[in-house]
Amino acid sequence: MGTYQQRMSDVAARAASRRQTIHFLITIIVVIGGGYWFLWWFASDHLCNSEQGFVYRSARYDAQATMIDCGATTSLNTEVTVSTPPTFNLPGTYESAVVFQSTHDPTKLSLRWESPTHLIIEYPVGEERYVRKTLPTWKDVTITHRARTE
Repeated sequence: MGTYQQRMSDVAARAASRRQTIHFLITIIVVIGGGYWFLWWFASDHLCNSEQGFVYRSARYDAQATMIDCGATTSLNTEVTVSTPPTFNLPGTYESAVVFQSTHDPTKLSLRWESPTHLIIEYPVGEERYVRKTLPTWKDVTITHRARTE
């Protein structure tokens, strides 16, 4: 055993070591958390401006056509999203059902619910060349996109 001063010095050194470890762990958590937050922020839709279109509701889901402008390096796009309705003023979950290239006129789209879980998206004949992304299903919703047969 050492003297009282040596033991107290050892206790103080261990306490300082624990504080340093705790500070180090907190720093790591903040850095990693901040990195994840930055990646989420950078990848989120806030970087794009959008003009909301009409919302088409079924008994369980919503569908909406939106014009999206993500800046000078990309062109305007029309996106049709399918979502769960908002709850308590919080947005529901959503997914892009169809994305059209910039030259597509969103006013030519027709969205309708054939049933509570079957969305039909129609566009004029010849405009299928503007379709850039399609999603055949989302949750229990079947999504049909096709040229109008009028």
